[in-house]
Formats: sequence, structure tokens, C-alpha cells
Amino acid sequence: MRSRFATAETTEELLRTVVANVPISLFAFDGSGVITLSEGKALEDLGLKAGQLVGRSMFDIYRDAPNLEANVRRALAGESVRFVTVAEGLSFTVHFIPFRDPNGNLAGVLGVAHNTTEQKLAEEAMRESEARKAAILDSALDCIVTMDHHGRITEFNPAAERTFGYRRHEVMGRQLADVIIPPSLRDQHRRGLARYLATGEARVLGRRVELTALHADGSEFPVELAITRIPLDGPPSFTGYLRDITNRKRSEEALRSSEQVARGQVEALVQSLDVLATAPAPDEFVLRMLSTMGRLLGGNCTAVALWLVADTTDSLILRATVNGQGSDAGNSEHPFVKDPLSWKEDIGLQELFSTGVPITYEHVDTDPRIPRTLRAYFESQGTRKILRLPTLVGGKVKGFISIRHAERPPYQSAEVELAQALAHQVMLAVQSRQAATLEERNRMARDIHDTLAQGFTAIVIQLQAAEDASAKGLKKDAVKHLQTARDLARESLTEARRSVRALRPQALENTSFWDALKGMIKHCTAGTALHTRCRLRGRPRELPPLWQQNLLHIGQEALTNTLKYAHAGRFEARLNFKEKEVRLELADDGDGFTTTDRHDGLGLMGLRERVEQMGGTLSIKSLRGRGTNIVVALPCAQEAS
Repeated sequence: MRSRFATAETTEELLRTVVANVPISLFAFDGSGVITLSEGKALEDLGLKAGQLVGRSMFDIYRDAPNLEANVRRALAGESVRFVTVAEGLSFTVHFIPFRDPNGNLAGVLGVAHNTTEQKLAEEAMRESEARKAAILDSALDCIVTMDHHGRITEFNPAAERTFGYRRHEVMGRQLADVIIPPSLRDQHRRGLARYLATGEARVLGRRVELTALHADGSEFPVELAITRIPLDGPPSFTGYLRDITNRKRSEEALRSSEQVARGQVEALVQSLDVLATAPAPDEFVLRMLSTMGRLLGGNCTAVALWLVADTTDSLILRATVNGQGSDAGNSEHPFVKDPLSWKEDIGLQELFSTGVPITYEHVDTDPRIPRTLRAYFESQGTRKILRLPTLVGGKVKGFISIRHAERPPYQSAEVELAQALAHQVMLAVQSRQAATLEERNRMARDIHDTLAQGFTAIVIQLQAAEDASAKGLKKDAVKHLQTARDLARESLTEARRSVRALRPQALENTSFWDALKGMIKHCTAGTALHTRCRLRGRPRELPPLWQQNLLHIGQEALTNTLKYAHAGRFEARLNFKEKEVRLELADDGDGFTTTDRHDGLGLMGLRERVEQMGGTLSIKSLRGRGTNIVVALPCAQEAS
């Protein structure tokens, strides 16, 4: 019996020791709510001592504690209750357990209160942390992907969902390597993770790197990646911050392409200036520019050719071509050379001529736009890729430039843009050559008109004079007129030959313009009824050779018109040297004309062209029956030009 009491005392002492040291409070109250027991270390948190609350009513203490009174009544009603309340600013978890006497009647309630303030604060801090984390993850513009030491995905934020095309629940717990890493990089990823876990050696941690990532649809795209280790105890976890840099890469590529175009244009300009300085002939310029185009497009260029369509026949003409060794004349087997009209069967060329837009052929062997015979020729020449560029004149396609390659990367838009700019320069050179040809043709037409036509007029006049003299029996006069006509014919032939060779008139070789003009007037009017007069005013000055030549031809044209059409009795030439002007006036008293009369348009047009060439002004005044007056005014400031 004594042993049993000793054991009970020991157990009670042990229980008191536990209650006194564990942060709980043990209490009891009877059926009316009066406290009968108040023990435990948690009382100290409330500023109480053991037993201090004994004898007080549960309804009188901590009236402001949430849920306390209501739960006391529930316990007194025989219900076990567990709840959380706050007293003196501290959080407690309370458990009420009713107990009964041997007769089953409620004897009282046993209560246990646990101070959970620190736990509550920790939980709130955790919730706040999780909320901040969720807010960061949800609002982050970059992808945030977390991975544990097994390589499994443990976090996948909304930005990652948008970027990679997966929903979060689809990837959580899956191997990261199988989800967003391309197959070609997976082994490298796994080896790097294993090496870090084994040795702690990190090659990408804390660095910003550019890699290729895998989308849910199987496509690959560039990303910028930074990886950090999460600072927690236990096995390592890692957070990756990823950003899709596709647009940035495109912008960088566009910038590089723009720089390439700019460099190419500068090089083309330098090349153009070099060609113009060393080989001004348009044909040489075209060849050099075609070579430049082949070089700037890089790759293995096999040939660059300029093709133009003849306006009259629609035939395609090979205007110029170069290959890797320079100019290339070996194109006799080209289908377009064999049949200049076969280009109309080329679907691609029809598209180019219709739209005026460059066309690329990345696969010559399979492109359906290329005719069969042309494809066979390209294959025999080792051509695998082609770029065709329209050549435009006044907004209309007049031909194209073909750039052929054996092997090279796909044509980039910037390269095509540069090539098209160079194609425009090539066509400008072709136009300049055509313009030069037209200018030369006009020059020869003017000179022939001023020499042969005017010479023939003078010859006809002398022959008519000879015929009149012969009819009157004036043999000597007739012979004299015939001799003059023969001399004029020889002079006209000589001048025609000199015009073809672009030489200045022979009359100006050994004398001045004014003397040559006077001699011409005297020679052409000899034996006619036309009275002539030449007057010089001011101090004569040396005139540029071009001025002398043009003024002489203008005088010839005016005199010829007077002899042929005017039926004039008088012709006068006046040359006036003023301080700031040189003026040539040519006048007759003949029939005159109006602007609506039909006359030799080439002569008047030639006058205007020659005056414009000298930078002067031309004035023609004429009235019916009042004669004609022609004035050429040249500014002295241009004499030295």
C-alpha cells in the first residue's frame, strides 16, 4: 500500500515537473465554472503564478478573449472543444475535456492551453512570404523555373507558361531536361548537374548565358539564362531566370544587316567612284559593278549577268556578264541566248516583270518556276541558288540581273536590298551610255545639218548662178560659179568627215571665229543678189573653242535659212564684246515667219541646243514681211569654263 502511494506521489511529482516546464497551462473548473486547478509554465506568459486563478469563475476572467465564454458553456454542456483564442495579446490553442463522476453526472472540465504565439507568428510570416513569392512569380516578366537536386521542376511561373506553352500542373514534378531543354543539350545538362552534386563545381551558376530552349510545340528559340542556388539547408535546389530573346536576336540581326547594307553601299560608292576615275566608259563601269555585286553577296558566286529586253522585238539580250574569273563570253549555250524569246515561258521572270520585285531561288533543282531546259543548263554550270533583280527605268522593268551561286546560306532580306541598290546603279550606267549615244547622235545630226545641208544649199545657189550666167552667154562667170560650187562640195565633204571624228571645223583651225564667219558668209553668197555686212564692236577676246564652233554653226544656220526661204536683199552679222556679255546678232530683211509656219525644225532645234550647251540665251524675232532677227547672248563669266 505504501508502495502504491509512493508511486502515485512520484507520478504526480513528475506530472507537476512536466507541466511546470512545458509551455502549456493545465487547469480545471467545476460544473458551475469555478476554477479548481491552475498550473503550468504558460501561466508565466500571462503574468500569473500557479494556483493564482483557483476559486475564480471562468466567466469572470479574460472577458475579451475571443470564443472563450461560448466554448466554456459548450464544455459545461458535455462537449469536447478545441479552439484558438487570444489573451493579453498572446495566442493560445485551448482544449476543453468534460469529465463525469461514477454516476455519469458532469463533475467538471479539464482544460489544456498551449501558447502558440511564436508558432502563429511563424505561420503568418510564412504565409506572407508565400504571398510575396506568389506575387513575384505571377507578376514577373521573366520566366522563373525552380528545379530540385533530382532535376525535377518544383516551380513554373505564369511567364514560363506563356513562353514555353505548358500549364503549370503539366510540368510540376517532371524532369526539366525533358520539358524545356532541346534533345541536343540534354546530356550536357545532366552531366553538369551530376558534376555539381559530386564536386560542387559550377560552370553556369551566377552567370548570364545564352542558350537554346524548347517550346511545347517542338520549336527551338534563343533564351538568356541566369541560374542561382536557393540558400536552404539540405539537398540543393536551383532557380533559373529565363528570358525569350527572339525579338532581341532579330533586332540584332536587323542591325547587323543594316550595317552590312550600309557598308555595302559605301563600298559600292567607292567602287563606283574608282571605276569612274579609272575607267569612265559605261561598259567598263557595268562590268565592274556586276563584279562588286557578286563579291558583296559572298558565297560561291558562279556568274552575274545583265539581261535587257529589246523594246522593238521583246527579245532578251545578254548585255554583260562576269564570272569568278572576270568577264565571261562563254554563254552561247544559255537557253535565252539560243532563243531570245524563250524567257516568256519562264514563270519566275513573268512574276518579276509583273511585280518589279526581286525573286530568290533557294533550290534550283526543285523550283517549279524554272523551265526544264533552263534548269538543265543551270545544273550543268553548277548553279544551285539564284537571285534575280529587276532593272527599272521610269518605274518600268526593262530587264534583270541574275546572280548565280553554287552553295551559300539562304539569301537575307538585307542582302537582297543591297543587291537591288547596286542593280539601280548598273541601270543608271546603262542609261548614261544610252544617253551618251543619243547625245552623240544629236551632235552628229546637228553637225551634218550645219555642214552638208548648208553646204548643199550654197552649192545649189552657185549652180543656179552658173546656169543663169551660161544662159546669158557669160562663160567666165559660169565657170567661176561652177568652181565655187566644186570648192563648196569639197569643203562640205571634209567637214562631214571631221564631224564624224568629233573634230572642230577646219575653218577654225587657222583663224578666229569672227574671221571664219565672215569668210563663210562671203563664200556662200558670192554671185547672189544678197548684200551682206559684218560688224564688230568692243574689244575682241579669245572665246572658248566650243563657243567658237557653236557660234560658227549658228551663223551658218541663219545664213542658210536666209538664202533658202527669206528672199532677202540684205543679211547682217554683228558681234559685240561687252564687259559682261558676248552677243552675236544675225538679221535679214526677208519674208520672215511665224511660230505656226512649217519650217526646218531640226535647224531651230539645233540652234537652241547649241546655245543651251554654252549656257547662254537665244532670242528669235520674226514677222511676216519684216524679216528675222536672231540674238545669241553669252555671259562672260563662263568664258573660262
